[in-house]
Amino acid sequence: MSSAGQPLFFQTLNTTHLPQLLELSASDPHAWSEGNWLSSLEQDQVLGLLKDEKTWVACLVLGWGYREAEVLYLLVREGYRRQGLASLLLQKALQEAKDKQAERLLLEVRASNQAALALYAAEGFKEDGRRKNYYASQTSLTGKEDAILMSRSLVS
Repeated sequence: MSSAGQPLFFQTLNTTHLPQLLELSASDPHAWSEGNWLSSLEQDQVLGLLKDEKTWVACLVLGWGYREAEVLYLLVREGYRRQGLASLLLQKALQEAKDKQAERLLLEVRASNQAALALYAAEGFKEDGRRKNYYASQTSLTGKEDAILMSRSLVS
């Protein structure tokens, strides 16, 4: 896998990678707090996508339930978006979930995030429902926006 001809590699992250995750997520207006990241690094599977040892280009957090996995966070660094990196991370998450015998992969996404909705639909995710007024929003008249719940079956 590559981005503009440069090789990329996956790395499973741990608490020692907290500073890099905080730096990577700084461009996300909805970024997790340091405490959220630390908690996920301790209990979830956090996958990093790196260009080299110092250049982190994307990350995905995968949580686990009974026969289910859930994408809890997906972020691609500005300047690396629209290059297929989110799709690469989703494919990696799907494989990890299948390897651990999960029967489906879940996620939720802001209703306003059209790019993510298109990506998830292209990757075979279907809408399961909505959480009305779940997220705070600066663009909505109500000050809230819906969360769209999606999933993809992992069994044939």
